[in-house]
Amino acid sequence: MSATLRYLRVEAARALTARTCPLCVGLTALLYLLSTLNEMQLNSWTNGSVAYYFGVVDNFNSLLDVLPVVAALCCATSFCSDWQERYVHAILVRTTEGRYCACRLAACFFVTALAVFLGVCLYLAALAALYPLARPGDAAGGIAFDGLAAQGNYLGALLCRAAVKAVSCGMWGVAALACSAVIPDMLVTVASPLLFKRLYSVLYNMLGLPQALSIDFVSESLVTVGSWQASLLHACGLFLLYAALAGAAYRLLVKRRLRHG
Repeated sequence: MSATLRYLRVEAARALTARTCPLCVGLTALLYLLSTLNEMQLNSWTNGSVAYYFGVVDNFNSLLDVLPVVAALCCATSFCSDWQERYVHAILVRTTEGRYCACRLAACFFVTALAVFLGVCLYLAALAALYPLARPGDAAGGIAFDGLAAQGNYLGALLCRAAVKAVSCGMWGVAALACSAVIPDMLVTVASPLLFKRLYSVLYNMLGLPQALSIDFVSESLVTVGSWQASLLHACGLFLLYAALAGAAYRLLVKRRLRHG
């Protein structure tokens, strides 16, 4: 276990100190700000609130469809670098294949989620410098966290929505990492979440799955399973499950590539 923790710290440090991590933070904030400009113009730049703009932008905004690509920039290309530079073989001299995959997956998921969360928080802070946190009637918590907003905890509701969005992006980062084990090309890896998102939407509609299993609805905080605490656990648990499935695929694909590469 100590060897695993030591290598996990190495992977986490590598992900956190890479240039792509602050890039992901900045691009996330910029993407949200650009998505808000049109709504600000409609409100003459003076009306509105942080909760209002965040709700409008976060709910199925077409520009935010690019967010999974931004998330994939953070850590998902790490295997591409390892493979193209043949660094992966040097790593496996010092650690096991299973430990390498597990720690890489954990670092990719959590660092990507952290970068997106910080980016959304940076966006919220920028809005808070110009607008009040909420006005009467604002749906700060969406549907999932409206109970928290009803208690007057608007900041908590907004941060919960940001956390759910961040965890969903962590899942997309892992899915892109799995793609990199098939085609270790950086451009393909970064673009792969768009394809996966489209395929999932088609599968979701074909099977008639409930909204509680929808990546889109859950990531937009539009699904409630009771209390806001239960809704938060449901969202995080769902995306962790999907990430675990993508992670299992990554483990098998890396094993196959190392055996036949």
